[in-house]
Amino acid sequence: MELPKKKYTIWDSMWMVFRVVPLAGVVHVLRRVFGGIQPTLMLLATAKFIDTALAVVAGEAARSEIWLPIFFVCGLLFLDHFVYAAIDLVMMRTQQKRNRILNLAVIDKISRLDYRYIEDQDSADLVSRVKKKINGDVWSCFDVLLNLVSMALNIGGVLAVLAAQVWWAGLALIGVCIPLFWISYKSGKESYQVSKETEKLNRKSSYLCGVMTERETVEERAMFRYTDAMNALWEKAALAAWRANARIGLRWWFRARIGSVATVVASGIIAAILMKPTIAGAVTVGMFVSLLSACFELNNKLSWHLCNLIDRAVKGGEFFKDLTAFCAMDEAAGGADAPAETLPPFERLEFKDVTFAYPGTERPILNNLSFTIETGRHYAIVGANGAGKTTIAKLVCGLYDNYSGEILLNGRDLRSYSYAERKGLFSSVFQDFARYQLTLGENIRLGDVLSMDGGGAAAGRAERAAALVGLTPAVERLSQGFDTPLGKIKEGGQDLSGGEWQRVAMARTVASRASLYILDEPTAALDPLAESRLYGEFAELSRGKTTVFISHRLGSTRLADCILVLDNGAVAEAGTYDELMAAGGLYAEMFEAQRSWYI
Repeated sequence: MELPKKKYTIWDSMWMVFRVVPLAGVVHVLRRVFGGIQPTLMLLATAKFIDTALAVVAGEAARSEIWLPIFFVCGLLFLDHFVYAAIDLVMMRTQQKRNRILNLAVIDKISRLDYRYIEDQDSADLVSRVKKKINGDVWSCFDVLLNLVSMALNIGGVLAVLAAQVWWAGLALIGVCIPLFWISYKSGKESYQVSKETEKLNRKSSYLCGVMTERETVEERAMFRYTDAMNALWEKAALAAWRANARIGLRWWFRARIGSVATVVASGIIAAILMKPTIAGAVTVGMFVSLLSACFELNNKLSWHLCNLIDRAVKGGEFFKDLTAFCAMDEAAGGADAPAETLPPFERLEFKDVTFAYPGTERPILNNLSFTIETGRHYAIVGANGAGKTTIAKLVCGLYDNYSGEILLNGRDLRSYSYAERKGLFSSVFQDFARYQLTLGENIRLGDVLSMDGGGAAAGRAERAAALVGLTPAVERLSQGFDTPLGKIKEGGQDLSGGEWQRVAMARTVASRASLYILDEPTAALDPLAESRLYGEFAELSRGKTTVFISHRLGSTRLADCILVLDNGAVAEAGTYDELMAAGGLYAEMFEAQRSWYI
């Protein structure tokens, strides 16, 4: 299922449900339609039963005549309870399928989103709301619409029977409905607005809860003993969200109580209206009792159930506004495509006067940046924090394309290549690499998703990549080797050290089919001996590839054929290690500053 770019309303819940779970949709329609006409049928059956029973007691009818009304009353009760139970079973069996398809539709859209939305807070809140609410709200809105149809059938049926007895008595019932609709609509709109405002508080409290409970923070939690302080922060955020929701809940309750008083008054008026024709014999006792009971039940629905339905409908309408904004988000063309299998050869990558500022900011991170990367050579990029080193990697990988100037691949604009081609040509290890709770083999094969089936050739590439980055000792230690689940989610899972996780991230890049590797601080989590060994194996690791090495550890840059020194978003110096040290410029100054700590 795909979520098209369009204006969504609550009515779209109908086609979405019928598209995802058509059988459940049809069954639910029948359920609500029957629920709408059942009270009227029960009213007529009960009236007939009471009138027949009174006639039998008075000797005006044979006893055998009571069985048919009893059959109808019991039959309606049977359908109301047992058929609904069977329908609930169908609903439960299709719920998982419904949730899976809707979730996949949202995930598919997220996978194609332009990268700028990922780092924008407002966009992140919108995505979070849609992802969290789509399963419940789509079905809830579908159910609300059918419930409103059901209630309309219920009201129409009771009004028809009431009008058949005293035609103008239904006006009192209609007069109650109008203000209740307005009360419910206003309450629902306020409620959803509060839920939007509390989303940030909920995200913060969820994050703080994770800090206090997840294993990633257990060491610092035990060392700094900050649980009480973090609890206080969590309680403050959670309490603020609770208070906002409580205020809306109290208003909703108060308005519903006003509606309840109004419906009680209306029921009393209807009872008074029906009393006179009943005494006169124009309305039977059975019809009087049944109508009065139906009116009281209907008025109860109007005071509480209708308020709830309108409240849910308005909330649903606000959700579909969010869904409209979510689906209107720009997509990166081919963002969800797998890397291309057939790739052009990598010959040359050139930045020409590239200037770039992150969306929502004005300060350029890159400022008229120019340099060239030739195939088969090894480059190092160094500079102070914020100089733009990681930003270069993001532009090369296509995460952002809102730059001025030119980035040319083989003399052709980088943006003219498909996303699939760029994914295949470039691979990067970022500073904040991911730790996937999968098997070791799956963790590595993610670098080449075309080989995720884990066949012989794919397994061989994963094993070779692991050996090249020095993971062999870790593999031998794991109980199931490459098939060992990493992390603690699965039974039998084993964890790795920080340095080993970083090697896994590097293995993903090595296992890819990319021609250009971008290694952003690839040895930050390695100890000095492991780092030294990795540098010694660098020639084998990068054989036949072009590499860009981003690092603050300037000793590692001696391996590069060319070192680019960034300052204020531009190349301040470029050359080999010997050339830059002889020049005595910024690189030499930074190198000597680092070396002074070791001698």
